[in-house]
Amino acid sequence: MNDQSLISYRNRMKGAEEGWVDSPARGYRYQVNPLYMSTGCFLTQTHHYQRLKWLLTDPGNQKERQELDSFIKALRQHGGGKDQAGLMEFLTAIENWEEAPDQAVIRSFEPNILDFSDASKRNAVEITKAFKITLAEIPDANLADDWVYLCDQTEADIMVKPEVTIARLNAVLELIRKADNARMFMISNSADREATMGMIQEFVGELDSASPSIHQRYASTNRVVERFRSRHPGIDKPVYVGLVHEGTRNGVLIFSARHAEVYDTSQTAVLDCLSGKLYGGGGPHGLFMKTWAAGLAYSNGYSFRQSTGRVGYYAERCPDVAETMRFVVNQLEDADPDRSLTDYAIAQVFGNSRAPSRYEQRGEAMAADLADSITSEVVKNFRQKVLAQKDRKDLYHELKSRMEGTYGPVLIGYGPPLSESEDGNFFLIGPESQFKSLEDHIETTEGRQNVYRLYPRDFWLTR
Repeated sequence: MNDQSLISYRNRMKGAEEGWVDSPARGYRYQVNPLYMSTGCFLTQTHHYQRLKWLLTDPGNQKERQELDSFIKALRQHGGGKDQAGLMEFLTAIENWEEAPDQAVIRSFEPNILDFSDASKRNAVEITKAFKITLAEIPDANLADDWVYLCDQTEADIMVKPEVTIARLNAVLELIRKADNARMFMISNSADREATMGMIQEFVGELDSASPSIHQRYASTNRVVERFRSRHPGIDKPVYVGLVHEGTRNGVLIFSARHAEVYDTSQTAVLDCLSGKLYGGGGPHGLFMKTWAAGLAYSNGYSFRQSTGRVGYYAERCPDVAETMRFVVNQLEDADPDRSLTDYAIAQVFGNSRAPSRYEQRGEAMAADLADSITSEVVKNFRQKVLAQKDRKDLYHELKSRMEGTYGPVLIGYGPPLSESEDGNFFLIGPESQFKSLEDHIETTEGRQNVYRLYPRDFWLTR
């Protein structure tokens, strides 16, 4: 099961962009929280699962442990100083040891794997295969240090007996299995509720209610930035970053910033929200349809999410991210006046409805809202504030005048530089050509600055 999960995580970036691009962008945004990264970012999870594979691998008896120890130490020594191509050639020769024992790499390598026990041979080959795959996650600038880290960490992990690992996992589960950690909801008819309530109570009784859960506290470290700083010393708060992905020619933009509070009912926040709805949504005048029709993105658009207070711009499968950004800004700057858009904007606030969903989905969403203190009264109060604006004679001009302040925090070249946006997260995914294109565009609008390249190894949690 662990191997299947590991393969699944490693194959994520081979799928359609809409199925995975949010994961690294959110992993970067919430990098101060290692728990979120470990449960919500597949780049972090991949490294965890690889380590877990070794932690659950039986290293064997004393002799076999010594064999593995000598093998990994030899890998570290012989692989040191090699570039990507050299390491790949080296590891491939080790993997094919029995088929081609006369290669120069093999003749200089000690110890001789052919003298190992069968179990140690299998483990040595598995380690070699894993290292070959992991090389793709590491840029050249980190290769030397990461090679040492991989060898040392793998040796430490594989020497842990599986029963010790299982005991540690159980200890973590004990931290979780607390009654005050549990959150449950039920969507059912009355008869089913009565029939199952006893079983639910029995299950709850198995949870630890005698001692409270311990709230884990993590150091407020920007973990991804800390790791990529090895390539860029002195950089603490980059404005633009992105995940290098050479498996495509297209680019993905995932930009967001804080603009208001959750369901913020202040006059300013309500008007800004409506301003943000003018060109959101799926209307023929909106950014989504205009950009899609121009062939500059597939799923795309601007959003003002009253439920989070954040504004965002998203565009995937962009043939040129800079051209997409220029097009969007031009659409806003050249938009013809249209007073009817005020009705459209107000309607957008009420556009998200759970009514068409299955009742199980509606119930689960309601439970989540209640747990987050988003009650029906909170939503009602916000919507009433929105409806109170509809009779204002100057509403269209008011919303139009707010557009730069509302859309600008996530659009390059529309208002102040994005470095001034509050809690901004400006993330690009794509090949090197897309990074260069975006940097050139930023230079013409905000001045020269880097879009810092991230790689999967930057999302590893190594401490």
